[in-house]
Amino acid sequence: MTTETAAASRVGVSGEGLEISGADVKQVAFGARRAEAERAVIAVIGEPVSRQSNDECGAGPMQFTSFAGGLTLNFQNDMLAGWMIERDEDDRGFATSKEIGVGSSEADLKSAYAVENLPGSTLGDEFMSDAGVNGFLSDRGGTKQVESLYGGTNCFFR
Repeated sequence: MTTETAAASRVGVSGEGLEISGADVKQVAFGARRAEAERAVIAVIGEPVSRQSNDECGAGPMQFTSFAGGLTLNFQNDMLAGWMIERDEDDRGFATSKEIGVGSSEADLKSAYAVENLPGSTLGDEFMSDAGVNGFLSDRGGTKQVESLYGGTNCFFR
């Protein structure tokens, strides 16, 4: 990969999985093999910072691969099952094709997606979208912003 291609490459997220862009756009859909999903992300942003597992998730045992910039890939039965983006000092600009990412305003989120707030969520100010891009909002300086995003299957304890 040339420096120009590397600079233009990006890992994006969607309600169907990952969108890896560079010279071409590659879709890595939920259900893709773990090796394929990890390889596609590593080619753009480098080696993972950690790999972990949790046998007690509500959806069943899961494995996680975390990358710099706050991206975590979730796996079940050696297949991509979900993803999560959290606030990280090393912001890599992970976002959807509609440019919604951590730090986006609630107004931008709602203009990009049909969003429904989940009243009574025990996890915080949670929302779900029509596109399968879900997440949490937080109040930052009087304005709600996207605190984290997730898609697919995650390991939340409600």
